[in-house]
Amino acid sequence: MRELPPDFAASSGASDTSSGSSSAAFSALVKRLPDVSWGVLIALAVWASELYYQFTIQRLGVTAENLPKDPPPELMLAMSLFVIMGLGASVFYYFCVYRFHQVVCAAPGWQHPVTPRRAVGFHFIPFYNFYWVCKWPLELGRFLGWCMPKPGISWQLGLVYIAGQLLGLLVSPAASVFVAMALLTYVQRRMKAALEYKAVALAERAVTEAYSG
Repeated sequence: MRELPPDFAASSGASDTSSGSSSAAFSALVKRLPDVSWGVLIALAVWASELYYQFTIQRLGVTAENLPKDPPPELMLAMSLFVIMGLGASVFYYFCVYRFHQVVCAAPGWQHPVTPRRAVGFHFIPFYNFYWVCKWPLELGRFLGWCMPKPGISWQLGLVYIAGQLLGLLVSPAASVFVAMALLTYVQRRMKAALEYKAVALAERAVTEAYSG
């Protein structure tokens, strides 16, 4: 039988009295996780739009720091595509962060301290956001640690995100998008593993209780 986390019984509380129904609830939460496979396509689209923008300004003989006041249509198109792709990547990132916390808030027996709105909104507070990108992975990690013995998510993920943003400023904006999408993929896989682990553990517990009863 699958070994339960040490604090399983103490943390689950009254919400785990019906292990069978809780197992079904955790299985249903797996299906509510965001489809992060789109992240790769979005990152590639940002990269392609950046390459097209760089190619366009080089062909027209201008620089990003010295753009003409009345840019030609081709340059406007390249700039618009680059901006739209970047905004799309941001929207997708925040959607996934929102959905991660929405799933955790719906988990039976767990009181999550971070609402989905706070998870996204605190990204926009200057300076505090450096702390927040480390705080919300920490809280997710605590939930995953309640679900399974080795959660694999901690506040260090925030440092990776910050490093990706710096890489985007110093090297290429697309690089920061690739880092962000890689982090989303990692978090989604760890959450999926934890929810499935919890569902199986509760199902086995229900069978044990049925036989012992």
